[in-house]
Amino acid sequence: MPERKPLLYNQPYDQTNPNAPYVDGNPSAGISGSIPRAAAIEFPQREIVGAITLAGLQPSNDDLTQLWQAMQKAAAAVAPQQSLVHAGTDTGSANQIVVDVTPSITTLVDGTIIEVAPAATNTGAATLNADGIGVRPIVRADGSALQPGDLQVGSKRLFAWDAASGKYQIIGLYSSYSPPRNLQSFAVSGSYTFTVPLGVYWIFCECVGAGGGGGGGAGSATWASGGGGSGGYAAGWVSVTPGQVINLIVGAKGAGGSNGNAEQAGTGGTTSIGSFMQATGGSGGTGGNLGAPGGTPGVGSGGQRNLYGSNGGDGNPYRSDSQGGQGAASAFGGGGRTATKNTGGVLDGVAPGSGGGGIWYTGPVQQGGTGADGAIYIQY
Repeated sequence: MPERKPLLYNQPYDQTNPNAPYVDGNPSAGISGSIPRAAAIEFPQREIVGAITLAGLQPSNDDLTQLWQAMQKAAAAVAPQQSLVHAGTDTGSANQIVVDVTPSITTLVDGTIIEVAPAATNTGAATLNADGIGVRPIVRADGSALQPGDLQVGSKRLFAWDAASGKYQIIGLYSSYSPPRNLQSFAVSGSYTFTVPLGVYWIFCECVGAGGGGGGGAGSATWASGGGGSGGYAAGWVSVTPGQVINLIVGAKGAGGSNGNAEQAGTGGTTSIGSFMQATGGSGGTGGNLGAPGGTPGVGSGGQRNLYGSNGGDGNPYRSDSQGGQGAASAFGGGGRTATKNTGGVLDGVAPGSGGGGIWYTGPVQQGGTGADGAIYIQY
């Protein structure tokens, strides 16, 4: 094959002017026609065949539109459809967007962008059919499934065609950017599991340790007992994958103490969310003639926000006829009060993770209030 050179204008063979035109011969008038150079015939053919071949076509004398096809492919590569935003009005229904767009589309090219305001808010999975090319699924930009309300009636969205997945992706809509819409609560002591739902890649977690019990008293007691401390608190965002199973443990409340001298009430259990974060429980309050301190707080760890609980209120080691210590409040609310009798559970911790109140005064032997169980809250 001859050396390939840039295609130039090849003047007639007998002309020295590089821009000399070709002329028709007229024997009756004594005019000789131009003598074509071989390059004038060969080079254009090779140029055309080369363009057809580079376009991925097989040159053939049976198809005289191949040069046009090659030009179309070259134009699409230089200025593909995705360089344009194709906009139109939705004439479909909920979960089915149907739109005729301008500029019109004949073929979906990777990255083609459609702008349209849905005619109705979606209630779940949805599809888009632009210019009658065909019904295609819509997903979020990270490939996760649509959630109800992702497409709001009248609110414009940009949809980018992803050829690899065969789906439209909503530009800028990621599961991690979406506000939490669901909440699961675990507020009774025990072991649980949380399975990450489809389309969820981030969860916001909160946990509080259980509250300590309040000190007991009365009977032979000559003191007013201290209240229980509250559990620690941890919270933060956690990166997850759909289907992931996370083990949960909700700490058990600390039991109230008896009227034994220097007896400390029960400590609240630790609450944990997998290996991501945990919060220890508050310790129990004490009653005794050498001291009646309130319980100490638990503490959170592993979260982006880790807090201590609160100390239970101190009692009085010298007098039983003065009030004992209040149960400590947790991150979620107040603890049990101090009282002479736990009528109606007034001594028991109220909010998750709060402490129980201490007993005071004389009368029958009384146990202190129990703390409150811990709790876990997961938003997604």
